[in-house]
Amino acid sequence: MGRRASRSLESYCEKKSILPGLTVLISLTFLVFIFLSPNFLNLQRANGLTNETEQAIIDLNKKGINLLREGSYNQAISNFDKALAIEPNYSATLNNKGFALFSLGNYSDAFAYYEKALNSNASNDNAFNNIGYTLMSLGNYTEALPYFDKAIALNPDSHNAFNNKGYTLMALGNYTDALPYFDKAIALSPDSDNAFNNKALDLYYLGRYNEAIPLYDKALAIAPNDTLTLNNKAAALFELGRNNESIGISDKVLATHPNDINALRNKGENLFSLGRVNESITYYDKVLSLDPEYPAVLSDKGVALMSLGKNAEAITIFDKALAINPNQLSSLNGKGAALANIGKYYEGIQYLDKALSIDPKYAIALDNKNKILEVLKSGQ
Repeated sequence: MGRRASRSLESYCEKKSILPGLTVLISLTFLVFIFLSPNFLNLQRANGLTNETEQAIIDLNKKGINLLREGSYNQAISNFDKALAIEPNYSATLNNKGFALFSLGNYSDAFAYYEKALNSNASNDNAFNNIGYTLMSLGNYTEALPYFDKAIALNPDSHNAFNNKGYTLMALGNYTDALPYFDKAIALSPDSDNAFNNKALDLYYLGRYNEAIPLYDKALAIAPNDTLTLNNKAAALFELGRNNESIGISDKVLATHPNDINALRNKGENLFSLGRVNESITYYDKVLSLDPEYPAVLSDKGVALMSLGKNAEAITIFDKALAINPNQLSSLNGKGAALANIGKYYEGIQYLDKALSIDPKYAIALDNKNKILEVLKSGQ
C-alpha cells in the first residue's frame, strides 16, 4: 500500500498591475502528493507455532491489511487484536497494529507497538521503516533518517525504505541527494508508481520540469487514472508554459472528480496565465466554496481581481487571506501593490516591508517597494 501525503509547491510569475511599472506576485501553489510506502507485513516463522496456527495469524493480518487499505482502521485493529490473542509477540502483527494506530492519529501508541515489534524481532526492517515513516509524517525528518538507514541495512532490497528515505531527504531540501534513493527504489520495484512520482517531484523542485514529465508518464502507465499523479503532471506542464495541455489534464480529473480542489485550482491558474481572468476567478470561487479558508487561493483571487482593476475588492480578499495566515507573503505583497494602485503608497509600503521582514530576499516585494518609491520621488 502506498501512503499518500501532501506537499505544497509554490512558484511565481509577474503580472502588471494598474499602477504603471508596478508588478505584483502571482502565487501558484499546486498541491501535489507524495507517495510513501509503509511496510505492513513481514511474516517470519515464530518458534513454537504450528503451521495451522501461524496460517490463522497470517490470514488475520491479511484481513487487517485490506481493511487498512480501505481506511477501516478500527476494524483492522480488531483483526490484529485477534491475531495477537493467538500470539502476543508476533512481530508482524505488532508492527501492523502500530501502523493502524498511527493512521488513527494515536502516535504514542503507534510508537509503543513498533517498539514491541522490535523487541520481539530486532531484525524486523518493516518496523524500523514504519518508525521512520511515522516520524517523517510528523515532520521530524532528521529523526526519521536513521530508521530508514537501519531498515535498508537489514533489507537492502526494501524499495519502500529507499523511497521513504528519498522523500525525507527531499523534504529537508536535499533534492540532489534524494535522487539516487528514488532511482534505487525504481530499480527494485519498477512496477510501482510511487518512486516514479516522487522522483518526478524531486526533479520539479530542481526546476527540471522536462525531465519530470516522462516520469509522471511512467507512473500513469502503471496507474492511468490516478488523480494525484495527473495533478502533478499538470503542475509541471504549467511551469513549462504548456497551459492548454495542463488544462486538458485538469479537465480529465474534473470529469470524474468535479470537486478535486487541486485540479480546480490548477485550471484556474492556467486560465489566468492565458489571460482568461474572469474564467480563472470562477475556478478560484469553486475552490473557495469547498474550502473557504484556503489562503493561497484567496491570494490568487485577489491578484486576479487586481488585474481587472478591482483593487478595493482585491484588498478585501487579501485581508481574508491574512486573517487566516498573517505572514502569507503573496497576500502581503498583493495588498501592498493594491494599496499603491489606489494611491495609498505609504500604507502599501508598510505591507511590503512586512513581507520583506519575513523574507528579506523576497525579490518581487523589494521590486514593488522600489517602484513605489520611484513614483513618490517623481511626484515630489
